[in-house]
Amino acid sequence: PEIVVKDITYDGFTIEVISNYQEGIVKEYKYYVEGTLKSSATQDKKYTVTGLWDDTEYTNVYVEAYFDIGKLTSDTKTTITKPQEGKVYLFKGGNEYTELTGGFGFQGFSHAIDPNYYPNGASTGSFNINKNDNLLTIRTYATGYGFLCRTNELIDFGDGIYSKMGIKYKDARVTSPNSQYGVWDAITKMPGNGKARYEIDVSNITGQKRVGFSCASGEFAIVEEIYLVEK
Repeated sequence: PEIVVKDITYDGFTIEVISNYQEGIVKEYKYYVEGTLKSSATQDKKYTVTGLWDDTEYTNVYVEAYFDIGKLTSDTKTTITKPQEGKVYLFKGGNEYTELTGGFGFQGFSHAIDPNYYPNGASTGSFNINKNDNLLTIRTYATGYGFLCRTNELIDFGDGIYSKMGIKYKDARVTSPNSQYGVWDAITKMPGNGKARYEIDVSNITGQKRVGFSCASGEFAIVEEIYLVEK
């Protein structure tokens, strides 16, 4: 089978089979991105992939066509999603750090010192934030209760000018059964997208606020991006 990748947006694209097989010969198609199955078995000759990262290269895009006596695999394609409009970085790895917070601009707080997170005043254990290779590396230990990572500076949300905040992880792992949110949410709520990410609605936030994210004990993360999206 031959395929094309078209209708590329900031969070997806369409894969279409263009080979002209005799009607009824192909029993079903399966669509893959980065070698990961994205669709259930279908007879449709095109499939739209959603939930991808903007301005990101996706490789190993292909289709499997199933027949009565076996299957054939298409050639593979590589494509890049479009940049998302209205995206404002709080942190971005590489040469571009941030547009709002200056430098790495993030600090860690133990959950135990903030009653909104652990009202029983649990002991904290330890954590660290490294800034190697212009990435934000976070590790919390299973003896502790995690922490809140937030911006040093207040961010001006005005009358509600942003729709969501997102975090893009280069790596995200959970090493403790005590993990409750943060990295765990990113892994469990966004499965199968090829990239670990977590997005939250901030459309109702107004005025001057600090923003960030949480990690529970026993979580490890390397963060590539933290951003806001304008309405």
